[in-house]
Amino acid sequence: MNTKSLSTPKFITLSQAFFPLDEDYYRSSSSELFNLTRDIIAGVVLEESAVNISLFKATSRKPLLKKVLPRNCESHEVIIGNISTNDKSHPNILVIRSDTNAFQFLSLRLRVLFELRIAVDSLKESYLCCANGKIITWFKDGVKLFYWKPFESQPYESLELPFPVGSHYSLLPNRNLLILYGSDGKQLLFVDITKNQVMGTTKFPGETLHRVVNNEDRVITSWFSWSQGACYWKYYCHVLTPELELKKLGKIEVNGHGSRIFTMCGASVFLRISHKGASLVEVGTEKIVSQTLARPRDERYFSIAEIGHYKKIVCLLTEGNKLLLLQIGELK
Repeated sequence: MNTKSLSTPKFITLSQAFFPLDEDYYRSSSSELFNLTRDIIAGVVLEESAVNISLFKATSRKPLLKKVLPRNCESHEVIIGNISTNDKSHPNILVIRSDTNAFQFLSLRLRVLFELRIAVDSLKESYLCCANGKIITWFKDGVKLFYWKPFESQPYESLELPFPVGSHYSLLPNRNLLILYGSDGKQLLFVDITKNQVMGTTKFPGETLHRVVNNEDRVITSWFSWSQGACYWKYYCHVLTPELELKKLGKIEVNGHGSRIFTMCGASVFLRISHKGASLVEVGTEKIVSQTLARPRDERYFSIAEIGHYKKIVCLLTEGNKLLLLQIGELK
């Protein structure tokens, strides 16, 4: 796979029919892509009582495995992340939600290796993230983090938080930072997951904190509104200073039925979808550059997943069930 910068973005069709499902059913389901290993993409479709998982090798353009697992919860969040372990037999593990407070660890053969069931005193949902080899959980509106080791049923460490937190999070692995937002929507909370220490808080400049993992100190927040069948998005791109202050770099807006914004490339490039078509927007430290993509105007995307270790290469799942690969060059 050529990973050099291109003069213009390039699309390649990897699969004409990624999920082996009826088209009407597929369109009505919740679908998501996730980068599992260096070049393996996991695709998930939610059913009422099951989860369809497909693995695809992007570099060879070949499907690998497909499996259906039972689903016992109403949450739309299924894929949680991947874990790198010291187990030579299973160095990479896919983590999915199996119940309100349970998570299954799957091998690359999609075999269930372990299920982490979290003991709870209420019906509040628990959340999980994987960062720097650590497994971290917390409860909705909870005030404590729990740290776990793979395949163990009890946490080995915990951390008291200064206020209740919500479900969304962001990660800056280069700074060992987990970013959470307060349940009241007013503050962001910064946790050093290596020191297991709260490093500080700041005012929350938005309505939603987006799950973005990057080493460029980027934090993405947004505002969303809905009026007369059309949506309106405002995405704000910030850089987190050493003093844990957010410096706004730029804003991206989109409106209209079917409009979406996807974040990629270390939260420096955004795929903007609207009734006018698709475009890429690059938010730099000094300027914002936009480039229109030569794609069908009515083409829409369910989900995207970056290819690990390949610079500026992204997989996209279309509403028409196609799996595309996008090579992003320098924007003009």
